[in-house]
Amino acid sequence: MIVKILNIKNVGKFSSCTMGKGKEYDFASNTFLFGNNTKGKSTLTAILKSLTTGNSSYIVGRKTFGSIEDQQVNIQILKSDNTLVTHKYNIDVWDNPYPGVEIFDSRFVADNVYVNESVTEDNEKAIESIILGKQGKDLEEKFETAEKNCQINTIRKAEITREFTRHLGYHQIPFEDFRKIALDPNIKDKILNIEGEIKAYTAHQQVKTKLKQIMATVETWNILRFKDKLSPTISLQQKEIKDHIIHHLKSNQGATAFFAQGLDFLKGKEQNISKRHCVFCGQKLEEDAEKLISAYETLFSESYRELSRNVKEISSYFNSWKVEADLRRFKSDLSALGIEIDFSSKIEKINTSIDKFKNELLLKTDLNYKIDFSSLTCIDEVISLIKNEVQKIFDSYSGGFDSTKLDELKKRKDRLTLTSERYKEPWVSLCTEYETLEKNTEELAGIREKSLTDKNKYAESILTNYEKQVNDVLQFLQADFKLVDTKPKTRLRNTTRLFNINFYGSHTIDLSSVNDNISHFGNSLSESDKRLLAFSFFIAGLKVQETIQNKVIIFDDPMSSLDAERKLRTVQILKKLIDENQPRQVIILTHERIFFSMLNECISARKCFKIIYDPQNKSSFIETMKPNEEYLDDYYKQLEDLKALENASDDEITWDSLRPIRDILEQLLKKKYYFHIKQEIQGGGSISAFILKLKTDGVFDDEKSKKINNNLAHFWNHDDSNSIIKRQNFSVGDLRGIIKTFFEVIEII
Repeated sequence: MIVKILNIKNVGKFSSCTMGKGKEYDFASNTFLFGNNTKGKSTLTAILKSLTTGNSSYIVGRKTFGSIEDQQVNIQILKSDNTLVTHKYNIDVWDNPYPGVEIFDSRFVADNVYVNESVTEDNEKAIESIILGKQGKDLEEKFETAEKNCQINTIRKAEITREFTRHLGYHQIPFEDFRKIALDPNIKDKILNIEGEIKAYTAHQQVKTKLKQIMATVETWNILRFKDKLSPTISLQQKEIKDHIIHHLKSNQGATAFFAQGLDFLKGKEQNISKRHCVFCGQKLEEDAEKLISAYETLFSESYRELSRNVKEISSYFNSWKVEADLRRFKSDLSALGIEIDFSSKIEKINTSIDKFKNELLLKTDLNYKIDFSSLTCIDEVISLIKNEVQKIFDSYSGGFDSTKLDELKKRKDRLTLTSERYKEPWVSLCTEYETLEKNTEELAGIREKSLTDKNKYAESILTNYEKQVNDVLQFLQADFKLVDTKPKTRLRNTTRLFNINFYGSHTIDLSSVNDNISHFGNSLSESDKRLLAFSFFIAGLKVQETIQNKVIIFDDPMSSLDAERKLRTVQILKKLIDENQPRQVIILTHERIFFSMLNECISARKCFKIIYDPQNKSSFIETMKPNEEYLDDYYKQLEDLKALENASDDEITWDSLRPIRDILEQLLKKKYYFHIKQEIQGGGSISAFILKLKTDGVFDDEKSKKINNNLAHFWNHDDSNSIIKRQNFSVGDLRGIIKTFFEVIEII
């Protein structure tokens, strides 16, 4: 609770205010401050509002006129653990704000109830926050945070979309589709190929000619024709031939040719004699020699010669075949025309297979070796693939030039280019960010909807009670209107009203309109009614709070400009709040004497202070006061002053000092005989009318009536006119007689 305002410097009228040091200057749990208007009540309220909110603007804007020194405030606070702490405001900042203070003042009215002539949505939102308390505020903040972040995400997504439109909008594709494009690791090659196709299709006839040349060349690569030539095998005893040459001839140089000629001279061959004879001695050849001769015949046969020739020729072909060079030249020629074709893998397979087949040819020097043709088959299969690939391209150029096809190729390139752009910066980062934003927004939307649902569910559980609390206060304060249809606002900034106001149970008014052709808030409620409504909201808001026992409640002129009856009822409401809800502290500031007196009469456990302006020091200050001694009700104070005149000196007795007599008599008659003269009071009747009615009812006899009227006959009218009786015609003795008669009349009444 707030214990003491130690000092205030350069804030409004408090240019240099220091409270006394004694315990009598400590605030109590119920503290009342009286101060005339313009003396510093609102400034003091602003200081306390700044203390609880930590917002320095409430103080900065109230700097004392003409002051060049820094503002300063020191307030002593008693914490919940009963330790004293001084909260200091210096150089536009509090060292430690003090939350938990609720303030009813004109700012509360403007923020939470109405502005000018209407109840705004901001007003409703603020009062709803008060009604729902911390739990509702937490749910509302959760909703607002999610809503705000959704909006931030939406704005950022729109920025990314605009960036895409600005740079890639010519592709005529929505950003949603762009960001969903799949990654293609071969995109560069595909773009090159399509660019080549476009270039090639543009040079249509040249491409066809070149493709024909390539196809003709590839057609010559019929390597499977070698298979039949290399398939035969010839069985030959080459070892016997070799051994014979080594043992019987001086040199094996030309030996094979020598033996080839010698075969033709063998005797008996031409006569088909089974046993042939040596050309030198004529003797028959033995069986082993016959075998050798048979081997020589095989060696020098035509089939042997042909197979040997085939092996040499085919080996020579593969040694001189420049298939790799041809394929690379084909690629280069086509690329120059805009067609990209890749033979790399095929070249590798062909070269590998050729090397394997060359090894097979080396082994075939032994004509009896049976060649493995799998590598040759592999080469042929690759050649077939090349043929098919070239043929496919050629077929696409089989017709005449078609501009529609060219347009389609360009569209394909455009799509491929877009795919390439999709996975370049900044689009990779922007698309990832966009996806994160979407996911985050979806999560936030769920949080937003759940928190709103939770808040509405929570609100519905207490708003019925809140409406009753408000209407109880309104009824007690004798308002002729009440709240109806109190329900939670389902969305921010929507047309759903938090509540409606109904007069006499049948007329519901418009809260926001300013059209005077209809009944609305501004023209249906007086300023007193509006203030009363705001006060009812504040009181009901306190009653539904679970933490009110920890709160400091401040009222700044809670019921300004109300009639005496409503003032008294207001005091009763405040007393009930204090007695039943037991807030930690209640501080009430007022400029109305009657209201202040009522507070002191009804609430005994309190301390009273007054705000006084010292013109000499040009500063307001806070001083203690004893209301029963120092600040009586006007009625009793005037009686005391008039009683004192009975023994006063002549120079103290003036017409002005007797002026309260008429007012006191009027109040006395109203209070004592209210039910007799109620109609005259409501009709604005004078004291004469009151006396006549009391005489008619038999309350006063002729003597009493005459004495009262005679006492009143000495007084001028309420407008201070002396046209009927001249004041100067009365002596001091006459005035003393009027005073004496006045107190006799009081005794009669």
